[in-house]
Amino acid sequence: MKKNLFYLAALLIGAVSLTACSSSDDDGSGKSGSLSKPVNADNARRIVLTDNASGLREVDFGSGSDAVLTLTGPLTAPAAFPAAPAAPSVLDYLIAKYAKAGNTYTIEGFGTVTIVSENGNSLVVEVKRDGGTAEQVEATQQAVAVTDSKAIDFCRSWEVVTTAFTYTEYDAAGNSKRPVGGNFKGCNLTEIGQWLKNTHGVDIMAELAAKEAVERVVVTTGGTYALKFKNTESVGTWRWTDATAGKLRYTWNDPAGMSNNFEAGTATFTTEKGYGVLQMAGSLQETAGGTRYTVELTFRLQQAS
Repeated sequence: MKKNLFYLAALLIGAVSLTACSSSDDDGSGKSGSLSKPVNADNARRIVLTDNASGLREVDFGSGSDAVLTLTGPLTAPAAFPAAPAAPSVLDYLIAKYAKAGNTYTIEGFGTVTIVSENGNSLVVEVKRDGGTAEQVEATQQAVAVTDSKAIDFCRSWEVVTTAFTYTEYDAAGNSKRPVGGNFKGCNLTEIGQWLKNTHGVDIMAELAAKEAVERVVVTTGGTYALKFKNTESVGTWRWTDATAGKLRYTWNDPAGMSNNFEAGTATFTTEKGYGVLQMAGSLQETAGGTRYTVELTFRLQQAS
């Protein structure tokens, strides 16, 4: 199931391209989106801690409303972490809203990170977990990955307004059958999979059911992109390959958990009418029963609050 999770994550953040304007491009309200300056555009920074005693290894404060935290273990009570935890083989992540006041970043569901002092990219930060004691540690600020105007549009927190879904099946000779598809509000993957099964008799619930809804897509100038599902998070990195054209390449932090088709990928980003429109054509997949198919997902994204 972990493999399937990353497969869907790759679909959701993957190839991003603008489609022609049509009735399927809006959310039914008749209103345009809004790509105003992100709420934390002046607060964005990526910090890596040299001491993980607090359970925090890295935090990327996005230009939007969310930060992406890399943790050294499950987000449990601070007392559960030893004084000097060993580097884990698998990291956990937290995608959470944050606000900055003075030198202190307050992160929902985690606590605070305060910049005590900084000398160039060398920092001393104070980490205080909710319910825990404050602890000062050394840290480094990572260089900003992107600063161009295209990245200003791309790097923010997004919510999925609508999803267009297309499923295409192939025979043994590689010939495609007539594709089937539908349009959905938001992005509830369980709902999409159930619709495909009930309406067309196609069952790919194993790839869809565990993820349920995509609640957040977070892209940062620090080079992080992340997906917040209802029950989990997927985190990776991204970079432009052609910023002018909006073309980018992405990789996942845990490629071993993905299928070979989605260890990395390319994408394109643009905007229309205040929305981001993301279209992904998945690579050929095969079910346990031997059915070969591709999935296409097109997302209309609204700047998240």
